[in-house]
Amino acid sequence: MELSALTACELVTKIGAVAVGGRVGFSHNRTLPSLVRSRPTAAGYDGAMGLKAATWVDKGIALSAIVALGAEKQQFPSAAFWAKTTLLGAAWIVPALLVVAAVFSLGPLTSRAESHLISSRTGLQRQILSTLGQMLTGLEAQLARFDHSDVGLHIWKLRRRGRAAFRPRLQRIATYRLGGSVNLRDFQPRKGEGVVGLCWAKNEEVKFDVAALARRLTDSKVFQREVTTNGPQSVMGFTWEEFVTVRHRGAVLASPIRDKRGRFRGCVSLDLSDNFELLIKSGADSRLNELAELLSGHGFEEM
Repeated sequence: MELSALTACELVTKIGAVAVGGRVGFSHNRTLPSLVRSRPTAAGYDGAMGLKAATWVDKGIALSAIVALGAEKQQFPSAAFWAKTTLLGAAWIVPALLVVAAVFSLGPLTSRAESHLISSRTGLQRQILSTLGQMLTGLEAQLARFDHSDVGLHIWKLRRRGRAAFRPRLQRIATYRLGGSVNLRDFQPRKGEGVVGLCWAKNEEVKFDVAALARRLTDSKVFQREVTTNGPQSVMGFTWEEFVTVRHRGAVLASPIRDKRGRFRGCVSLDLSDNFELLIKSGADSRLNELAELLSGHGFEEM
């Protein structure tokens, strides 16, 4: 069935029912075909053990059992210790350790966590696609000859570990866009850079009419006068060279994803090439805020 033959609502409903696959695919940051990207589940959001935690527990238990078996074989800390253990009726301890090592080397907790993650991810992605479908339907009502592939929904995660510990950045971990392929540049904004960077700096929703700004800022001199007069936030914290590379996405919204204490841990953004006023009129900003609230209750691995 051709995409043009479907309304936005019908199309996203079909995708949500299947959750993966098809030509209207997902855009995972790992492969970037055409509508989703994901990663591994964080413990602490829905009560289930996270995938990484489960892996470490499996490995820890198996390793402890192997170490104990090695200690028994080498009579460590002493032969008297193991002799005493046997005399106290614990002769079963060595067979038990063998069973524990064998079972947990297979990763039973990891398998269960992976199963839970897949289930949670599928359910959450259906909700994301449902929200995207509502946004598309609202835009269809406002824009004549609306191009569905022009809409991009992105999820961003705040990275503070490793090399980013002292220079935290936002990393795009998922992109939802209708179309044959998604080509995204490696954009990892710092705090206060871009609409998502401003969302991070303010820890609140941000709306920006980039197209209107681009029509005014036609060269580097005009751009610099804008910065001098109204400050860096008026140009989203960009330099002229950076601004030139992003101004093609003319209407951008962003809403923060927060932890239980209200601290910023990422955001979700929506962008179009133009028509900022109609984007707001469609109600996409309120739906994006609702989506950010929903995502605040989940780990990034599910997205």
